[in-house]
Amino acid sequence: MDVEENPWWMINLTAVHCIRRVAIRNIDDLHESTRLNLMGAEVSTSLSNTPRVDEKCGSNVTQYQALINDWIDFTCDLPRLAQYVRIEIPGQTALILCGVRIWPCDLHPAALNLTEKRSYQSSTSGNSIASLALDYLPSEPYCSETVNEMNPWWKLDLETSQCVGTIRIWPTAHGATLQRASLRAGLSDNHTSNVECKTSQPQPSPNDFTEFTCHPPVLARYVSVDIPGMASLGLCEVTVAACDFNQKVNSVDFTVVVNPALIGPTGDDDSVIAVYRGPDDFASNVSFGRQVTTGLPSGSGEIVDSSLGCTVRLLQLPEEGGLDRTGVFYAEVTKNDVVTRIQSVVLPKDGTGSRVHIGPATRTMTASIGDSVTLQMHIVSSPNNHYRWRHNGGEVMESWNDRLSVSLSSITESDEGI
Repeated sequence: MDVEENPWWMINLTAVHCIRRVAIRNIDDLHESTRLNLMGAEVSTSLSNTPRVDEKCGSNVTQYQALINDWIDFTCDLPRLAQYVRIEIPGQTALILCGVRIWPCDLHPAALNLTEKRSYQSSTSGNSIASLALDYLPSEPYCSETVNEMNPWWKLDLETSQCVGTIRIWPTAHGATLQRASLRAGLSDNHTSNVECKTSQPQPSPNDFTEFTCHPPVLARYVSVDIPGMASLGLCEVTVAACDFNQKVNSVDFTVVVNPALIGPTGDDDSVIAVYRGPDDFASNVSFGRQVTTGLPSGSGEIVDSSLGCTVRLLQLPEEGGLDRTGVFYAEVTKNDVVTRIQSVVLPKDGTGSRVHIGPATRTMTASIGDSVTLQMHIVSSPNNHYRWRHNGGEVMESWNDRLSVSLSSITESDEGI
């Protein structure tokens, strides 16, 4: 065993890689003095074969680590781009290694392999082509970048439709921030037509990422990033993770049916509001209510239909309630302390002498995330044109005041309940 000043060992990976962790194994020797030779060893990862002090990963090997017969881990505090991995012991000693392991960065669990996928951008600054955002090297200079221009964008073609759950973006340090950026996913080649995925994270620090969540998950072939206005869009890495179908559901999937949906002052004694639940949600709690605080109509109450078993809960609205059975009703289902509400509107029949001023052109509209819809009301006997819209019984949406028709483009889950 030769002793020398500052002995070292180094491997050339032949290409730049993103490195997360390195582990070394000491000699399997019964003599403590032999194993203690590894005490003080340090690991560096670098783009050159002469690493700097700030390119160390983890801490120097302690006396305890040197004595035990096990692998010793060195974890890089941030994803580290490197071609060379070097192990060195300061001082006069000998370096004996029985094994070295190197782990790549785990940038995004469950991420799709995007290295061969096609990518595009609105322009290219120098050699910063679009595909550099997919090279698994999440820091500069291995980044895509556009020139400073109006409304820059970057787009990924997944080539097939995928269920997209989360996207992570590592921005460049000198480009525009992502605070104004829109991340979209969908089936349209025109990126502005696709659904926008949201983030709850603050602006990331350099070498860190921002995570965007598509909620609910989106069926998408294209993923894009765009910034409105004058900007330069720089992306060091983009990762896309498929939907996690095993994650805990934070709501109950159920359906509300009103039959009949048009009620007169008499008759319709068998009118009901029904809640249908799937077999996984039979244990959930169901309650019925009314949007206004006047309570449920006179005589109303839950009934049991033995032929339907656990699949349905029924609220009967008997004849004695008259036209008080009209209005906005809701069903709430509670499971795992999460409450999910669905509202439905019961309207009076035409010619009933009711005080209906306006009515919907369509009672219910069912649409998919990303669709464009128009909500249309029609005048029945309105004394004025002071119309108001609310979202789930909340504040008045003042920008829609006095309008009978409003349009929504590329709807999201948050638009539900208007």
